[in-house]
Amino acid sequence: MNRQRGTALVVVLSMLAMSLMLGISAMQSSQVDERLAGNYRAAVKAQMAAERTAAQAQKNLRDAGVKLTDWTWIGCDAGSDLTNGKHAHCVDFSEAAWEEETFSSFHTGGRYLYVLGDALDLPGEYYIYALGEAYAEGTKDAIATSLPVYVELVPDYFPALSHLSPLTVASRFFNFRPGDSEYLGISRRGEGNAGAAIAVPDERDVDAVMASIPSGGVGNYAADEDGNIVTEQIFDVFSEPEKLRMLVNMIKSHPDVSDRLGSAEAPRMTYIDGDFTMPKDVGVAGGLLIVNGSFRWNGNDNFEGLIIVLGQEFTYTGGGSGSVIGALLHAPVVVDHHSGEWSHGIAEADASEFDPRGGGSIIQHDVDVLNSVAQLIPTSAVSLFSAENGGLMERNGFSIGTWR
Repeated sequence: MNRQRGTALVVVLSMLAMSLMLGISAMQSSQVDERLAGNYRAAVKAQMAAERTAAQAQKNLRDAGVKLTDWTWIGCDAGSDLTNGKHAHCVDFSEAAWEEETFSSFHTGGRYLYVLGDALDLPGEYYIYALGEAYAEGTKDAIATSLPVYVELVPDYFPALSHLSPLTVASRFFNFRPGDSEYLGISRRGEGNAGAAIAVPDERDVDAVMASIPSGGVGNYAADEDGNIVTEQIFDVFSEPEKLRMLVNMIKSHPDVSDRLGSAEAPRMTYIDGDFTMPKDVGVAGGLLIVNGSFRWNGNDNFEGLIIVLGQEFTYTGGGSGSVIGALLHAPVVVDHHSGEWSHGIAEADASEFDPRGGGSIIQHDVDVLNSVAQLIPTSAVSLFSAENGGLMERNGFSIGTWR
C-alpha cells in the first residue's frame, strides 16, 4: 500500500512539474509573441511616419512656391564613388542636414532630404528622401526606423510660346513687303522684353527682309542686344513640319476647339480650315488662332494671343491702329497627297497697303499674353515640346512622378 501511495505521489509530482514547464513555456511564448507584436506595431508606425513625413515634405516645397530648378538639392559628395561599397548611395547621410517632422499624438516622427536622383542612383531628377521613426512613449528614443520612402518630383512645364519672335517665319521667305510707311513697325512690350522683331529660318532671308524695310522705318522695329531686328532662329516643334502637323491635329481634334473666335477676357482655341479674313469690329479677340490657309488682317481690331498661319500668304491691309498683341507665326506647309506628310512651303507677307493712322506696330510681342495662351494647349500636345530644345518653360510647382 505504501509503495502504491509513493508511486502515485511521484506521478502527481511529475504531472505538476510538466504542467509547470508547460505553463512557463506558454508564458515565454506569449511574451515572445507580445514582443513580436510590439515590434511589428512599432515598425508599422515608423513606416507610416515615413509616408506622413514625405507628404509633409512635398507640401512644404509646394507652399514655398518655387520652381524645382531654383531649389537647393543634395547631390553626390565630392569624390564619391557609387561602386566603392561603403554605402548604398553617394551621399554620406549621417552628415546631411535633415529636416525633421514630429507627430506627437502618434509617438512618431520623421526626417527628410531633397535629393537629386543621381545621388540615389535612381531615374529622374528630383526626389524627396524620407525616413520615419517610432518612439518610446513619452520620449524621442527611437524603437523602430522605417525603410526609405522615395518621392519623385517632376517640374511643371508649359510650351515656351513667349520665345517666339513677334513675327516668326518657319519657312523660307519668297516675298516680304512692309511698304514704304515710315510709321509701320513690329515691337515688343513689357519690361525686359528684348529681342528681334522678326525671326527667319535661313540666313539668306535675313538680308532679304532687311532690304525690304525702308531706312526711315528701321527704328520702329524691335532689336536685340546686338541691334538686329531680323535674326535667324529655329524653334522647337514649329520649325519641324511633322511635329507641327501632330500639334495642329491634336489641337483641332480637341473638344474645346471650334471655328469661333475667343476674346481677351475669355480666350479660346480656334481652328479655321481654309483662307480666313479677320472680321471687322470684333473688338479684342483672343486666344490661339490656327488658320489652315492664307490669312488677311484688316487692321481695325486687336487680337491678343498667338496666330498660326499655315497658308502661303499673310496680308496686313486697310487702315487703323489695331495690332496682334502676342505673336504671329507664319508656317506655310505643303501636304503630300499620298503620305499626308507636311513639309515647309514658301511664305509671302504683305503689309504694303496698310495705313497705320498716326503710326503703330502691326504686331506687339507680349510675354504675359503668350504665356496665357500656352495654358490653353492640351496636355497631350505639350508632350511634343522638349525642354532640351528650348520648347518648354518651367513654372512654379511640380507634379508627383512616382511614390515608392
